[in-house]
Amino acid sequence: MTKFEEIIKKAKKVGLTDTEKSQIRANLLVRMGGLGRQINQRSLIFRVIKPMPIFASLLVMAMLGGGVSFAAENSLPGEVFYPIKVKINEEVRATLALSAEAKADWEARRAERRLEELEKLAAAGKLNAETKAKIEANFEKHAEKVKERIAKLESKADVKAAADVSSKLETSLRAHGKILKKFSGTASVAVKADAEAHIASTTRAAIELKLASTTHPNVESAAEGKLKAVEHKLQEVRNFMEKFGTTTAEAEARLKLAEETIVEGKVKLEAKAYGEAFALFQKAHRIAQEAKLLMQAGKELKIDVREELKATILKNRPH
Repeated sequence: MTKFEEIIKKAKKVGLTDTEKSQIRANLLVRMGGLGRQINQRSLIFRVIKPMPIFASLLVMAMLGGGVSFAAENSLPGEVFYPIKVKINEEVRATLALSAEAKADWEARRAERRLEELEKLAAAGKLNAETKAKIEANFEKHAEKVKERIAKLESKADVKAAADVSSKLETSLRAHGKILKKFSGTASVAVKADAEAHIASTTRAAIELKLASTTHPNVESAAEGKLKAVEHKLQEVRNFMEKFGTTTAEAEARLKLAEETIVEGKVKLEAKAYGEAFALFQKAHRIAQEAKLLMQAGKELKIDVREELKATILKNRPH
């Protein structure tokens, strides 16, 4: 069985309700209504694909230029294409994540996507109790899966990958915990995001301790690779600040702290304390990435994140 056939087989198990199918079909027909004579040609496509499973139907439409999958990516809970986003797009991407690390990374990203959806709905004043409860439940589900996948990476002695995923998850959840506290009605999810961030932090610290206290065969290359990654991240954040005009004194101070942490890591690297160097480069990466997430939220959600940037600087500054 080919990889494509495996995706099809898995996706066929993903079901949409009759209401969801009707809403999607109606929305597509409305969109195609402006195409004049093409509507009759498209209706033939619908007659052909109607008996097919919902995934196969959507796959055909995407190949024919419908753009359904692409349109669904920006949808939010309650919108017509949202079921495609979570039940089709995300499931296919999960199947296409081939390595254990890629699968863990994608599950972490899914948890983050749920928090982003919650923030956007709250910012727009469109969040209700029912939608919040569903998003919260899905976030918890993804968070549990990430922890399971990190544990599997550790069990396979892939400690670098486990540390990377834990660190990225910790950063994302801490940032979104701060963002969610900016809105009313999202406090309970902010608390859960903070709690999961703490768990990820504890896991990450324990893994880094293993790297620092043992002669792991790949610890030197891991440290060198993380140095390149954090230098790239710093440039990425600076490019973001320049492009979107999000530069503030607090943001600059945050990046300066990241740069100082990199210098500390380089000292450890030269001393061949590779595990400690890796941990410091990871820390610098978290500082820079959280800055970007906060600034991005400030721009997209129109909130002031200067205090959040400042608070994190004070917390992470070396004593």
